[in-house]
Amino acid sequence: MTMTQLPDDLKQAEAFFEALKVGIVIANKKFQLLHANQSALKLLGRETVSLGDSFTCFGVFFGRAAPCDDCPMLRLDGTPTKPKAACLKRHDNGADVFLKIEPVPFNQHILITLQDVTREVDLLRKTDLNRKEYQAKHILLERRHQEARDEQFFLKKLLDHLPEALVTVDPEYIIEGSNQAVWQVLKQKTARTCYELFGYSEKCEECPAQNGFLGLSDVKKTHLLHGRYVTESISESPFGAGGLLLFRDTTRQIELIGKIKEQQQTIVKKNEILNSLAELGTSMQKESSLEAVIEFFLDLIIPLAKITGIALIVNDIRSGKVWFSSCRGLTNEQMQVVTKAYLSRNIQSLKQSSIDPLFLPWDKTHQLVLKGRNGALVGMILIKNDFKGSEEKGIIDLFSEPLGAYIDNRLLSKKLEEKANTDPLTGLYNRGYLEQAIVEEREKYEEFKIDYALVVADVNRLKKANDLYGHDAGDRLIMKVSEMLKDSMRSTDILARIGGDEFVILLTDSNSENAKEYIQRLTERVFLDVFIEVGKQEKFPVQVSFGSSATDVFAVDTLMEEADRAMYAAKEAFYQNEDRYR
Repeated sequence: MTMTQLPDDLKQAEAFFEALKVGIVIANKKFQLLHANQSALKLLGRETVSLGDSFTCFGVFFGRAAPCDDCPMLRLDGTPTKPKAACLKRHDNGADVFLKIEPVPFNQHILITLQDVTREVDLLRKTDLNRKEYQAKHILLERRHQEARDEQFFLKKLLDHLPEALVTVDPEYIIEGSNQAVWQVLKQKTARTCYELFGYSEKCEECPAQNGFLGLSDVKKTHLLHGRYVTESISESPFGAGGLLLFRDTTRQIELIGKIKEQQQTIVKKNEILNSLAELGTSMQKESSLEAVIEFFLDLIIPLAKITGIALIVNDIRSGKVWFSSCRGLTNEQMQVVTKAYLSRNIQSLKQSSIDPLFLPWDKTHQLVLKGRNGALVGMILIKNDFKGSEEKGIIDLFSEPLGAYIDNRLLSKKLEEKANTDPLTGLYNRGYLEQAIVEEREKYEEFKIDYALVVADVNRLKKANDLYGHDAGDRLIMKVSEMLKDSMRSTDILARIGGDEFVILLTDSNSENAKEYIQRLTERVFLDVFIEVGKQEKFPVQVSFGSSATDVFAVDTLMEEADRAMYAAKEAFYQNEDRYR
């Protein structure tokens, strides 16, 4: 006897068994296998199987020598048997096949349904390997059978024992029959047609049965229903010209696929960021031009952080001066407004780490200070519109740290190059450096209308100190004045020694009133009762005359002349009360 033979009482259902895309196996009271449909034989990798005492359901599926303890043929209380899981090796190629097995008593026989869950098991395994943190979870979806409503209707009873949602329809898509699993999976009890099961008033778009069900075999279509994914398997009906529809809840499977894709996208994104960091590092090592590195950084960061407008400003070695600036997605007028706001006193003196939004050309701006060693300000990145998520902020932060260190190193190199512009006695800037700084401030004034002022300081009676106490005393007098002037300045100002006893202070972002207040503080507080020792118990007074001018009152070409004039006027006033020395 082969596995193709069926008892007489079941032969009427043979065509139905073969039409189902679910494995069906029939066993007798002795647990011997009587029949397997083509789907079951395909799962087992066999063409046919011979009957024998050793060829039992418990032996084939579970490798047991005796019937299962909860076999429905042994239980007299009618309690349903729960589905079982089994792993078999296909007879034809030895491959592992994972099955969900559900036996139920039927007409003095055992009706066993086989569901191939190998794909789901493999999917969970792949997910576990990708994420390395998920453990295998239950992948076998258990279905409870409904008790037969109509014991006299053979096919209805058989359908209700199947774990899958099954519907038969005529050529016009009108439902002819269904099992109770339909209501569990689709939550629809009033549908007249198959498309009404999903709440549609017309047949589904791109329905595989647009031209009829003839010739269709296990054609898949996925629907989204109440937030769950339901996959419909469409086949030609064995009972007529209509169709046989099998529905499965595949939400878990689709979600797992989505998570795998999401994880793969994350890995790709991280690799892109790491490669971009490496490219930026290579650019900073190879490029000799700061401008080239900044331009490369901007072109690199815009697509990574999804930026539509960005400005990057780099400080010069002198506070209050921009070495280089560049932007993407901004107009020249917007960039001018941003640069002027960055050159404000509070930012350049580090009194605040961000620009007041009132002085920027947009409502929302993400500002990032570029820092060098010891937190020194070396530049700033301003991004038009703040980020919506934390990922983009994290990317810009990740790239800004090495960029800040690179700019700081370039500034250090530039400072070393500028040592030639210092006075050997005091260490202050010399005339050449001052003249260049004044040119730069003049350019800022002409472009951004930022005022600046000059303060000229002349040491009184330096010749007397040199003649009476020696040039060492004169040098100490000069050093004392330079130290006190340097301590009185802001970090954004420039102090230079341009002659033997003459100093000039360039006050950035200052007007005439600011310069006068500064001179008043110098004369009334800084240089009040200051002396240097010139001998035993003998002191020499440190006295300085000052003059100032600023762009809000005088033309830029006359600033030094006007400041000198004011200084000489102050010196004349000084000698009205003091004896002149030669």
